[in-house]
Amino acid sequence: MVDSGLNLSDHLPLSLDIALKLNTASLPHTVSISNSSRFRLRWDKADVVSYYYGTFEQLSKLCIPDYVQKCTIGCNCEVQSTVDSVYSAIVKALLNNSDRFIPRTKSGFYKHWWNERLHELKQASIVTHNLWKKHG
Repeated sequence: MVDSGLNLSDHLPLSLDIALKLNTASLPHTVSISNSSRFRLRWDKADVVSYYYGTFEQLSKLCIPDYVQKCTIGCNCEVQSTVDSVYSAIVKALLNNSDRFIPRTKSGFYKHWWNERLHELKQASIVTHNLWKKHG
């Protein structure tokens, strides 16, 4: 659980760090996290019905071969490339429909009033919170 002065909510967020070694040259599609984090999807303003039907239309055309569905964990069959293709098709369908039906805004767009003084006060609040945690 993350307990820091950054989170002023009564909900405690969870954090998970995973270290993986990946051969990105073999990945069919990669998304840069730094680019995607510059924008936020506005699900509260989304045409959710169109998103649902758009993803349904695209995903219902997806064919998953029987041999992939019958493969068991730990088997030695050669289904990895098929699984990768199916995964890529699912991600592509979700991204395509989010681009079509979910408005995006730049991060911080709704905090146009945030200024340097508020930043300093926020930092002071974090320092005070950490001091409070340290002593007690």
